[in-house]
Amino acid sequence: MVSLPLVLVVNPQKTPVQSLKDLIARAKAEHGKLVFATSGNGSSHHMAMELFQRQAGVKFLYVPYKGAAQALTDVLSGEAHVMFSSLGPVLPHIRSGKLIRVLAVTDTQRVQQLPDVPTLAEAGVRGHEFSLWQGLFYPAQVPKDAVTRVSAEVAEILAMPDVATRFAELGYRVVGSTPDVMSKRMLSDYSRYGKIIRDANMKAD
Repeated sequence: MVSLPLVLVVNPQKTPVQSLKDLIARAKAEHGKLVFATSGNGSSHHMAMELFQRQAGVKFLYVPYKGAAQALTDVLSGEAHVMFSSLGPVLPHIRSGKLIRVLAVTDTQRVQQLPDVPTLAEAGVRGHEFSLWQGLFYPAQVPKDAVTRVSAEVAEILAMPDVATRFAELGYRVVGSTPDVMSKRMLSDYSRYGKIIRDANMKAD
């Protein structure tokens, strides 16, 4: 139904970098000292961070929190330096320009709400495309024709301007794909994220 990209944000007072390139340079100079907050062990934020470290060739001090809200609170206060976040919670802070600076988007394309913010690939870190998604699931015995019909109707609803606008306000990108596309995405994610989990020896709390 929808895709939810993450944004890479820093506290501009605690981490006064202007770009992703600057952050990577500082992380390399202060190896393992910059605090990277996540919403918890095994979370999507954790996976995004592990993948970013490998792709960018840097090492952070990883601090897992008991949720995204707590992680963001400490980035805002300066207790932590950097984090990946969904767009909705940080967008007001980004627009105020005081407590949060956004450096890049994890999606394959720029987000509508922040057209001047580059993707990670555009900013120099390729291979890190990372987004969450939401879809509909049915019991296996539901007839395929029924699933196809509902999928088409949901796609029509998602294309309605007011619906698309509301999702955009929450930081989502409307997709409205087919069951086959979703199945392929699930298999791709299972393989890709499984490798991240194994390589980093990640454990869920």
